[in-house]
Amino acid sequence: MSTFLLLHGACHGGWCWDDVGAHLAGAGHRVVAPDLPCDDLGAGLDQYAAVADLAVGDAGDDLVVVGHSLGALTAAVVASRRPVRRLVFVAGIIGAPGKSLQDLAEVDTDRDGALAEGDIEMDAEGRFRFTAAGAARALYHDCPADVAAGAARRLRFQRSMWTEKAPFDAWPDVEIASVLCRDDRVVHPAWTRRTSVERLGVEPIELDGGHSPMLSRPAELAEVLLSPP
Repeated sequence: MSTFLLLHGACHGGWCWDDVGAHLAGAGHRVVAPDLPCDDLGAGLDQYAAVADLAVGDAGDDLVVVGHSLGALTAAVVASRRPVRRLVFVAGIIGAPGKSLQDLAEVDTDRDGALAEGDIEMDAEGRFRFTAAGAARALYHDCPADVAAGAARRLRFQRSMWTEKAPFDAWPDVEIASVLCRDDRVVHPAWTRRTSVERLGVEPIELDGGHSPMLSRPAELAEVLLSPP
């Protein structure tokens, strides 16, 4: 039995992994999908990783850490601090050891999909959240309508992680996989294809569909997570 630690991206919660988790649990594995403190203005990568670490508890050395989108930053921190068998980025915002997203801005100009007017809203504290229209267009365009609407209603405000430096000096010495979504409107597939090779030294695993395969294609994503390298 493996333990799968499933880490959500910006504005989401552990709920977005429910269907993938059901497939993994059905295959006999333990699943942990915590809510990261994305709306806490005082929480950075160290606090995110601490929440994840506490949630997973003792998993021995058969731990698979999966980070979706912005959750890739936290996943890498967790894998740098405890025994992990496999680290998987799903439509991941792949950072670099010792660097912040701000530090990488000049080399990552081709990473982000274009946002339309009204896709994002800000609160008085400077946190952001996808609007219902923005979520439907950018995050969930290939999801069933009821799934997309339900997910959009649960989105939380997200504190910016722009200046958070990865608190490790080298990628953890574990198996790393990168899952690319061919119709991703948030993280450009071409950027993921290039960065997976240049930063991680791996060819990406390609899936059809958009940025949120855990909601649009949970069985396919679970199969990728369960498949040997």
